Amino acid sequence: MRLLTVGPRLVTNATSTPLTITGVGLSKAKALTLGPPASKTLPLVVFDDGHAFAKLPAGIELGLAPEAIVEASLEGGEGKTELRFINDTRFPDLVAMTATGDGKSLVVVSTTEDRVYVLELATKKVTAIAVGDGPSAVAALGATSVVVTHLYSPELVVIDLGVAPPVVTRAPGPRMAASILIEGELAFVTEHARDTVSALEVKDGFKEKWRTAVAMNPRAMAMTSAGLAVGSLQTGEVELLEVATGKVLGSAQPKPGTPIVGGTTQKYAQYVMNGKAPRALVASQRASRTSAAASSRRAPRRTPASPSRSGAAARAAATPDATKSAFPARRLRAPRARRACPSSATATSRCASRTARPATSATSASSASARFARSPAARSASPTV
Repeated sequence: MRLLTVGPRLVTNATSTPLTITGVGLSKAKALTLGPPASKTLPLVVFDDGHAFAKLPAGIELGLAPEAIVEASLEGGEGKTELRFINDTRFPDLVAMTATGDGKSLVVVSTTEDRVYVLELATKKVTAIAVGDGPSAVAALGATSVVVTHLYSPELVVIDLGVAPPVVTRAPGPRMAASILIEGELAFVTEHARDTVSALEVKDGFKEKWRTAVAMNPRAMAMTSAGLAVGSLQTGEVELLEVATGKVLGSAQPKPGTPIVGGTTQKYAQYVMNGKAPRALVASQRASRTSAAASSRRAPRRTPASPSRSGAAARAAATPDATKSAFPARRLRAPRARRACPSSATATSRCASRTARPATSATSASSASARFARSPAARSASPTV
């Protein structure tokens, strides 16, 4: 019984991973042994004499190192190989944050560590709380509680921070959840597995009230006076849903004239073509307006008579004949006369072949003049006319 390979050879301790084992005489093998710092024994499922399978569990403790090389071998067999573990559970990836309703604490989500961090603002004390597999978003519930959604485990985790130690309860929820918004007695959750938005009744154990299919990869949400606004990371549009039923009331995208706030591209608002992945939505009930935060807006690099032109350039673009006064032509220096060919017959033949030129058309002559006008020689020529 001899071990040959174990794959994949690069694995993470953040999620469970199936392993494929090849070797000789595996029908007699019982387990795969992982050396320190993993120090695990994994039972084998044997397929035939040369192939077997095992499941690497999530959450293997590897210490504080960013990665570790772990030796793998068959229990009671020959041969060894190595697995490279990436220590993702010790690498915080903070993806979402919210304040509790009473404003006393901040709750931060770390997807890779499967936990949330609670920061008490008055004392600066930080407490880590384990949640489900792949936490993705968090929202405040009441004065002291928060609700956490997950990517990989179909559940919602409710954490009551008003007691010590915090009380954690769980309820069914959508898998691949991307965001959560709690308004009144309803919790709205977006998910990317089926590209839907669901409304969950908070007081009824987060029972689903309705589910609506929306544009691809929904994430950003905001409650407006007209309904629930949902932004799509793929199409860039913002859809409006009826709160009571989830019915799609309409959709909108940024268009020419939509104001651009921030950055240095406000003057190109009239050239906006469509949306760019709304990262966040904020609704103002007083102004009856919803603002979208995005990475960029599409605008042309150069446009005739664009707002960036001013002065003579703008007047030249407005009137066809104004270019002569806005950009006056330069006087071209006369070309130097060609040197005469020598008198000998051989030299004269070579010279004539070098100096012979076909008749130039008006187009080529104007092109040559244009090239000369852009050359350094033109800048040092006589004054303009």
